[in-house]
Parts: sequence; C-alpha cells; structure tokens
Amino acid sequence: MPLKIIGAGHGRTGTKTLQLALEGLGVGRCYHGGEQVYKHRSRGWNLWLRAFKRESIDWDEIFDGYAATVDTPGCLFYRELASEYPAAKVILTVRESLAWYESAFAVYLSPEGIASFMASAAPEERELMEHELSVGFGSRLDKNSVVAAYERHNAEVQDTIPSQRLLVYDVRQGWEPLCSFLGVPQPDIPFPHSHARK
Repeated sequence: MPLKIIGAGHGRTGTKTLQLALEGLGVGRCYHGGEQVYKHRSRGWNLWLRAFKRESIDWDEIFDGYAATVDTPGCLFYRELASEYPAAKVILTVRESLAWYESAFAVYLSPEGIASFMASAAPEERELMEHELSVGFGSRLDKNSVVAAYERHNAEVQDTIPSQRLLVYDVRQGWEPLCSFLGVPQPDIPFPHSHARK
C-alpha cells in the first residue's frame, strides 16, 4: 500500500496527535517513528540505518501496512518520500520555535536525556539516534543551533513541496484545516490531543 500522507514535522510538534487524528479519520495505520523504531524494536532499524547511509532502500518495506508516516526519522526523508510517493500529501506540523525547543529538550535533546538513552540502547539504536541528531540538527546541539536547524527544516519543506500538496499545520487548529486539506468531512468526535511529554 503506498503512503497517502507524509509527515514532515519534527517530533514534539504534535506528531502523536496527528497520528491519532489521521487514524481517526480512517486514513489507515500511521507509522509514528518514535514508537515503531524504538519502543517496538522493529525490523525497521537496519532499513533506516541504510537510508541514513544513502544506500538503496525499499520504502515499501519500511512502511508495509501503513498509509501514513509522522515523526522522526520519516520527517528527515520527506524529500525522498515525496518523490517515491508522488500522490501522497505532505503535512508539516509546526509550533513556535522556543516552545518546541523546550519540549524537545525536556524529552530527548538534553545532554542527560541523550546520555541516558545511549547508555541503555542497543548498538543499532545508538547508531540510529546519532544519525537522527546529526541529520536533524547538525553537529552542534546548543539551543541556538538546534532552533536554527528546526526553523531551517520547516522553511526547506515549504520551499521544496508545492503549496497545493502541503499543509503547514498547528494541531491546535483542530479538524477544519486537516479535513479540508484531505478532502474529508469533519468527524463528529472531539479532536484528539496527546500530551506525550508525560
């Protein structure tokens, strides 16, 4: 099944909420990188490592059974995925830069958080995290550099993806812009909000 939705937003921009919303709209299963790659120890580890090394990759193998992808590492490959799945729509989840940084720092970007993860992770997990940090934010993880990388990523997505194919989306906007973009009716249920930092 080809991907219908490509999430281009970094983690901590409402990607879990978007996953729940897309699945609630009946889009199909949504691949949330943080869950699929790390929590479930998926076979995707080695495939993602190959992708980061720019080796030949069968994207259908990673996303087998999924109709959408959100979060890292998929967001770091939005260009490749948009090319591989030309009919897919792209959603860039965003939030104010400093609020995003504070959330990301609290969850996974602090030196203590990174060290704790690396100490308990399998070798493949450590290598994957190193690639994600390097590709996502560069060699410097100080606040100014990370915020600049976040803003640069968001600008590059908007410069790369044609506007008719892209939704720049703050999940606080709820159903209306999402459903309008996807061409589906708004459901008669509350919009999901996941506070995954907890």
